[in-house]
Amino acid sequence: MKKLAVVLGVMVMAGGLYAGTPKPASVEQTIKASVVVTAVDVAKRHLTVKTDAGDEFTVDVDPEVRNLAQVKVGDHVVVNYYESISASLRKPGDPTETTHELEASRAKVGEKPGAAARSTITVPVTIVSVDTAKNVVKFYGTDKLVRTVNVVRPQGKEFIKTLKAGDEVVLTYSESLAISVQAAP
Repeated sequence: MKKLAVVLGVMVMAGGLYAGTPKPASVEQTIKASVVVTAVDVAKRHLTVKTDAGDEFTVDVDPEVRNLAQVKVGDHVVVNYYESISASLRKPGDPTETTHELEASRAKVGEKPGAAARSTITVPVTIVSVDTAKNVVKFYGTDKLVRTVNVVRPQGKEFIKTLKAGDEVVLTYSESLAISVQAAP
């Protein structure tokens, strides 16, 4: 049950928002980073970039990356990363199964290099116990392994107050990554 383990690990990193109420809840974040291209070696498929802090490093460009010859010194490589986790109380009788959706795309021939990917994992879990004094919840997924998570975020602490043993919660974890090369300003 790798998917459940991934979602659970992310939940801990997200601060423990994993409980549900009749109203769905979520936590999300977006990270954006940019580097400037300082050298391009198309034959060796090397790209040298510099961060805003002045650190410079060279990366090997995978052969799957199209259009490396379109990259010029001074261009910006921009990375956008987004992740979210949401939880909702499952209504009795509502069917929910573990699902994993994945989408990916890359630049067309002749365009500046770029790629995007999105992944969404949905996992139903059953609450085993809730300790609101210690902010700890135990639950299991379809693999029946009981997991314990410490709830850190204030939203999570409020949500667990509404839970009881036997409640079914649906967790959805989404992340996306987009990388693009933008011409020098």
